[in-house]
Amino acid sequence: MESPPRPLSKPRRRSFPVADRLRILTEYDQSTPLERAALMRREGLYASIISKWRTRHVQKHSLKKPERGRPAQTEEARENAKLHEEIERLTQRATKAEALAQTLGKVSTLLQHAVSESVLENQPSKKPSP
Repeated sequence: MESPPRPLSKPRRRSFPVADRLRILTEYDQSTPLERAALMRREGLYASIISKWRTRHVQKHSLKKPERGRPAQTEEARENAKLHEEIERLTQRATKAEALAQTLGKVSTLLQHAVSESVLENQPSKKPSP
């Protein structure tokens, strides 16, 4: 009896430690074109990989994989964010309070005017008697 066929294992992508990348980059930079080709064959690399490593190195980025996600906030930054939110909330509240005070002042003036008119209308007029 034949054994069932084994599934093919998925090939793993090679990764190079930072020290190896720097070693290969320095060796590549100090080599002639023929030596560079030999280096790439020996290490099993393509020119595009060397180019990417060099670009990252020149940009002074770490040759490690970049960290993912949002950078962590410091305690001071979190406190500043809270304070800015509170300032914004209190500013909006103060603006509403000022508008309310102005409206109440206008209402008060209108009521005083209305009351004074009503008092004048209700007063008996003094007409001279004949």
